[in-house]
Amino acid sequence: MTSDASPIGAGCVLSHVTEDGREEPIAFGSKTFTDSEKNYPVHEREAAAMVFGLKKFNTFLEGREFELVTDNAALVALFGDKTNCAPTTPNACDVRV
Repeated sequence: MTSDASPIGAGCVLSHVTEDGREEPIAFGSKTFTDSEKNYPVHEREAAAMVFGLKKFNTFLEGREFELVTDNAALVALFGDKTNCAPTTPNACDVRV
């Protein structure tokens, strides 16, 4: 799942990699931030976009190993590079939504 934020809203895409290595979208989501969310610092807007995507696609993601993609350096540092997010491994990937 890939998420991104702008000053006015959030977007996310759920995708999968085909057998021949191409990434194809499955579903998209977007929302406009509330007036208070628009005042969040960039890293908090990016985190809000991530949580929005995780909630939106929860049915597809819960109990599965998946890659969470963001372009925000602070969130990448929080989760680590290629963090092992296996369901049995408690770490930063144990996100409650």
